[in-house]
Amino acid sequence: MAATRAFLQYALTDRKAVDLLDWMSDIKVPDEHFFQTLNHNPKWPAPGAFTGLFITRAFKLRGLAQIPIFLFRSFVFVQV
Repeated sequence: MAATRAFLQYALTDRKAVDLLDWMSDIKVPDEHFFQTLNHNPKWPAPGAFTGLFITRAFKLRGLAQIPIFLFRSFVFVQV
């Protein structure tokens, strides 16, 4: 994940953001849900957040043989 310093400071110090993280603490992967909620929710004014219309395509890299598939794609997030 790439984020600005202002976004991370907001995520760690804003009262609503801290409460949200605390509320999400019992789910399986709270960090993935927490940062996505802050980054894509227009009701939470996180600095540097992307709150417009977006389409996400994510792929899980399952082995080195799949690397060539991703070399020529633009706007792809790969979770390793």
